[in-house]
Amino acid sequence: MKVPQANSPRFGHWRTNRVAAVGFFVLLLPLMTYLLFDSDTFRKLRDGFYLGIIPLLTVSGILACSVSLMFDQYRKDPFHKADYENRPTWFRVLLAVGALVSMYVYYHLMLSIGFPVATVAYVAALMMVMGVRNAPVITATAIFVTGFAIVVFTLLGFSLPLLPRAFV
Repeated sequence: MKVPQANSPRFGHWRTNRVAAVGFFVLLLPLMTYLLFDSDTFRKLRDGFYLGIIPLLTVSGILACSVSLMFDQYRKDPFHKADYENRPTWFRVLLAVGALVSMYVYYHLMLSIGFPVATVAYVAALMMVMGVRNAPVITATAIFVTGFAIVVFTLLGFSLPLLPRAFV
């Protein structure tokens, strides 16, 4: 299927990625201003986190992506060009459902056999589903990702189920 160009009369300037990015920026800038000036955003909670840190980081990320989209190489493309290239198929729908089911299984595995073993197995399985077949790369990446997650969660003060339930 032929993808319409942004400069065609059917789409014009108003349906480009740049205009969508400017729209996101204009809509989210007042929200960012509100978050920055609201005292509840920076109210410290019992666990040491701030109440509004997640919304603040989310809006900051979307604003940063909007600014980058205003100036990137695809700024003049129609913002729905991906709709023509990535139409949903049954395979993609089943892959998405499989991903949700795998997250559910991973969660229960993590509780029953512990975070390290479940995470190494989950990351390895995901890499194999994505087409990686090199066993040393899968093993090294799964171990690195698991170790990195343990370090990050420990530094943030979260406790992970490191041992199976039978040993706790």
